[in-house]
Amino acid sequence: MTKAFVFVLLLVTSYQFGQAQNRNVLLGTPNDLEVISAYQKRLGSITDSANLILSVNNAIKEAQGLGYLMAAYHLTKVDSIFQIYIEVGARFNWAELKQGNIPDYLLSKSGYRQRFFIAKPFKQTEVQKLFTKIIKESENNGYPFASIYLDSIQITDDQISGALNYTQGPEITFDKIQINGTDKVKPEWLASYLNIREGSLFSQNAIDNIAAKLGELPFIEMNQPPDITFQNSQATVVLTLKSVAANNIDGIVGFLPNEQQGKMLVTGQFYLGLTNLFSSGKTIDIKWQSLKPRSQLLDLEYNQPNILRSNIDLLANFNLLKEDTIFINREGELGAILKKPKQTWKLYYRAKNTSVLSEKLNRDDLADIKINYYGGKYSFKTYKQHNVKRNGFGFDLEAAVGSKSIKNNGNLPENTYENIDLNTIQYMIGGSWTTYITLSKFLVLYQRTKGGKLFNDFLFTNDLFRLGGLTSIRGFNENFFFASDYAFSNLELQLHFQTDSYLFVFYDQAYLYNDVAKTNISDYPMGVGLGLTFKVQKGLINIAYGVGKSKDQSFDLKLSKFHFGYVARF
Repeated sequence: MTKAFVFVLLLVTSYQFGQAQNRNVLLGTPNDLEVISAYQKRLGSITDSANLILSVNNAIKEAQGLGYLMAAYHLTKVDSIFQIYIEVGARFNWAELKQGNIPDYLLSKSGYRQRFFIAKPFKQTEVQKLFTKIIKESENNGYPFASIYLDSIQITDDQISGALNYTQGPEITFDKIQINGTDKVKPEWLASYLNIREGSLFSQNAIDNIAAKLGELPFIEMNQPPDITFQNSQATVVLTLKSVAANNIDGIVGFLPNEQQGKMLVTGQFYLGLTNLFSSGKTIDIKWQSLKPRSQLLDLEYNQPNILRSNIDLLANFNLLKEDTIFINREGELGAILKKPKQTWKLYYRAKNTSVLSEKLNRDDLADIKINYYGGKYSFKTYKQHNVKRNGFGFDLEAAVGSKSIKNNGNLPENTYENIDLNTIQYMIGGSWTTYITLSKFLVLYQRTKGGKLFNDFLFTNDLFRLGGLTSIRGFNENFFFASDYAFSNLELQLHFQTDSYLFVFYDQAYLYNDVAKTNISDYPMGVGLGLTFKVQKGLINIAYGVGKSKDQSFDLKLSKFHFGYVARF
């Protein structure tokens, strides 16, 4: 039998929860108040009647959602105290929830198990979650017009039984994507990138992710929300976009003191970044640096998105580092990248070859080395990579294992190879955390922490991480430090005076450790300085000034570093 509502109004015989003056009071049977006692703190301090009624209604709905379907209340006011009379009633349980006409595969993917709905408390929230999962599974597999409801409901005493009734609706597939506002991107490529290929089953997830995925592309912007039309069992996605100048050319001239000769050293750097080649999202990056005499760095990178119309990108890069006339490192990488909104997964193969250049070099901390790495990297970020950032965070984690072989070099001292295993396994781990915090309308706090470690009993100087310079520890020359273990923090306070322009002061602090040639060396370098980034008509101008201190460099303004650069966008 269904239990009727009875409002208890007898103040003398009722159970009272809460006795403080000028506070709302809950009244009811002990069992009732045991259920809703969690709401006392929420309701007891509300003095506005409108807010109190709204809060009490929400509390009753929560109780009903937990299976107390007959829960109700009556509200009165005595002097300045609201009295809330509660009637919770019995808790209803499931007798049975039948599968009805829902396909087995759909119920399995939604997590439905019949045993969860036998002799268990009836909770509306669990039914709603089940409905939501079934509908979402349908929407993401070609049936955006599916519907579901409870059918054949029977209530006996406090037992409820019913069956699921499901209407699948017509199967919908994607039609060709339509692009308005620009011809700088091919519809076929963009459809693969957005996972809304012609002929594939409709997916609401793909529609929901359009804005986030387009936000990752630096060369286009979305002018208005996507327009979805349905006709003849097909869904047409109409995008209104505009092109954005995203190709970069960056030339930097630096003036650094030459500590050995006491003269000014002019250095150079060049960067060219080409995006959306052939209107299909391909990118090429070229970076060259010559920041020390007889030393240079070359980076080449190519990204091929959506290989064979899949969600996988292909990445290929080459790196060359020549350190004076001492050694040269060559490194090539081939990787596969899976991108999702805010997330990136990467698997790669990396081959590194380092060779000693000098003849008869009297150093036992160098060697000819070859390493084949197999690794992976995961990245997550909430900010857009290509804009001036004011808020958000991101992190990445990387790990790799490699087979390492050391080759004999007759120009090196004989003791270089004493007690050394020429073939070993080398491990590498690394990670970073980046945060942008908006402090006020104009102030932004930027903080980044990054670290890495090499695991091998036989490490050499030309085998180590390279740090120092504008992208790691400012106030030092590029690649000034060698480290087998490192951790550094960059801290900036930025004063934004225009959309893409700001002044900043920075403080960098690092911990470096070397375990090379049977010696252990640690250092705690730091750098401080200030800088300016401001937007001009077709690019950005960057100015930075810093001075650093380490075990091998004193805090001396004569050794400060000044850089000027102009980044043109076209």
